[in-house]
Amino acid sequence: MTLNEIVPYPWIFFRRSAHRWLHDLILRRAELAGGGVRISHRIDQPDHVQRLLTDNAVLAWLTPAGAEHIARPGLVARPLDDPEIQLETHIVALTNNTSPLVAEYFKCFLKRVEEEQTPIQLTLPMMPLPDQDGAGHRQILAASA
Repeated sequence: MTLNEIVPYPWIFFRRSAHRWLHDLILRRAELAGGGVRISHRIDQPDHVQRLLTDNAVLAWLTPAGAEHIARPGLVARPLDDPEIQLETHIVALTNNTSPLVAEYFKCFLKRVEEEQTPIQLTLPMMPLPDQDGAGHRQILAASA
């Protein structure tokens, strides 16, 4: 779903204290997408959403884990499609940590992040160069952007 599609509905939205940067970014992007946002309720926990979703005229903002937590028949979860609203994930540990469990967790985490990321550097097509060695061999030049 895009912000244009959901701006007309009243929102059950998380409190600013939960994540100031994300809260402000979503509201700013919503204003640009289609005008005034109507927040009918502000929540602290995903559990509060169940009793507030009373009809098809209200939608709630939840993390994927929060939506899964309150899942029940009649509720539908849809991801937001907005290129500007994205989060970065950071993982932190002490440099002198010698735990094999922590090391393995880091390896798994980084492997998964690498698998899900799109390549940052684009590769240009390879192009043949003119014969430069005098022996009839052609060299190949590869460039990256």
